[in-house]
Amino acid sequence: MGTARRRSLIGRALLSLALWAGFWALALGLVAGLAAIPVAQAAYGDGPDGAGLLAGAGAAVVAWGLRPRWGQKPAEARPAPLGRDEFPALHALLADVARRSGAPVPAVVHLASRANAAIWVERRWLGLRRTWVVELGLPLVAALERDELAAVLAHELGHRVGGDLLLGAWVHRTRAAIGSTVDALDGSAFLLDAPFRAYGRLFLAASGAVSREQELAADAHAAALCGPRAAASALRKIEALAAPWDAYFDLDLVPLVEQGARLPLLEGFRRFLAAPARREEVDRALEAAARRPPAPWDSHPALEQRLLAMGAPPPLGASTSGPGSTASPPRRSTRVAPGRT
Repeated sequence: MGTARRRSLIGRALLSLALWAGFWALALGLVAGLAAIPVAQAAYGDGPDGAGLLAGAGAAVVAWGLRPRWGQKPAEARPAPLGRDEFPALHALLADVARRSGAPVPAVVHLASRANAAIWVERRWLGLRRTWVVELGLPLVAALERDELAAVLAHELGHRVGGDLLLGAWVHRTRAAIGSTVDALDGSAFLLDAPFRAYGRLFLAASGAVSREQELAADAHAAALCGPRAAASALRKIEALAAPWDAYFDLDLVPLVEQGARLPLLEGFRRFLAAPARREEVDRALEAAARRPPAPWDSHPALEQRLLAMGAPPPLGASTSGPGSTASPPRRSTRVAPGRT
């Protein structure tokens, strides 16, 4: 990362920090201001009137919306990790990429259902015990060549080396706090959710800019370790896989599994891609993914920007979109939380 880009990233990170502090100042100030009305009426008057009681109720509603959510999935609900004994080649590849990245080898590898990858740290015992986790989507493991999969792993470890995960986790928690507050206040009297919605858009725009810079830096790390060709090819395949796989998984596979069917995932996806015609709801989902315009709060840059940044402009022809098949890639794939490819 160049000096100018690093300074820009630091500046945006500080802006996100200031906006985080501003969110809590806004929230706590609103609670204090509303609660002060009935308190003042009780202290200096004959007691709270109707307006005072409504203000007190509003303070309670906002405070309830700001409450922390401590819930965590139980250990038995988490997917079983891919063990070293069962998947020695994958763990050897991860260890090699980690060594070349100068990063510790993640202790746990999970298989995910989406066409994506992620890295995060699990904290236990009040943060005293930390376990680094890598998550790889089943479509990527099935569709990517070895050097492309290595580039995906290098990208995720680039977030680790670049120190992105600390900021990314904090931004993710703040986004969740804003979102949960808006959900809790949705439909409340006096439009109590309005200031949080407006502030949330501002925060998402600022933090999205930071996240996009981090993604470009992680792309550069992957290109330096595995070569621009492999890194660019992996990005193209992920972009082409994401929307079709999501439509297949959500609209075809999950409804059938819920009815008790047992289907071969990848063979079903090949047939899905090769089908001459699809249901109307599937076509609508694919069209919506293809037409989704960029937004200021996107966590990832557009594919074209990522490829150009690593010196690999997108080709004009078709791109591989699944195991054993080809299709034109959608314009944008589904985006996810920071720390994901």
